[in-house]
Amino acid sequence: MAYIHWTPEDEQKLYRIVKKGKMSYDQIAEKHFPERTGTSLLKKCRKNKVYNPYLSQLKHTFDKHFWDEPNEINCYWAGWAGADAHFKKRSPRSWVFQAELSAKDIEILEGFKKDIKGTQKITTYKKTTSYSDTPKSYSYFNVSYHKEWNEPLTEYFGFIPQKTFTCPAPNIPEEFFHAYIKGYIDGDGSHEKKEWGSKRTRIQIYGSSLELFEWMDETLGGGRLYERKSSGAGANLMITLEGDSYRENLSRFMPVSRGLHRKWNK
Repeated sequence: MAYIHWTPEDEQKLYRIVKKGKMSYDQIAEKHFPERTGTSLLKKCRKNKVYNPYLSQLKHTFDKHFWDEPNEINCYWAGWAGADAHFKKRSPRSWVFQAELSAKDIEILEGFKKDIKGTQKITTYKKTTSYSDTPKSYSYFNVSYHKEWNEPLTEYFGFIPQKTFTCPAPNIPEEFFHAYIKGYIDGDGSHEKKEWGSKRTRIQIYGSSLELFEWMDETLGGGRLYERKSSGAGANLMITLEGDSYRENLSRFMPVSRGLHRKWNK
């Protein structure tokens, strides 16, 4: 196909339509420039630093008030985020929420995306790690946010960049304590049946924030909090729930409406 040169009139027409921010480039091409593709319109606009507000609206759609008041659902997700998510400051008024998980647990990211009404894409890819040269599948999700999320995330959950060793106990009503802890277990814990001579089931929780773990230990009651040997900067604290403590807390975890299927549907 021969190259179609742009006339000054067509250029100005394109820029006027794009700046209105009501259509994607493919829609603009189909309706106004049928002889061109949406990709060619995008390249033309980028070259001349004309941006389409429509694309920005698509990229950043999510519930900006999701964390406004503590409830069972957002406290569960806060617990999970406390274990598995990262928070980075991108500018003085902008932050990024990031989470990367084994692809086998993609249901966690899908559930979070659904609850925040997010339109961001979950990306799945393969990579090697320091533990293995064999590529493994991971899933990644992020949300760029401003003060609408930052203020309640800080006030109720103490989430700040580099929170691994400083994550405090949450400032939430007692009725949501187990929702938060269940979310944390789905991020960095296990619920398993072991056979050591006789069958027994236990829950274990891992982490590095002493303040948070002392709060969880007090909340759960009857568990065992101890420091474990750990190489490098990995989790060095553990809480184990067994016996009566396990059964009592399980009865409070199970009614929480969110949870990783493979950990709770046993």
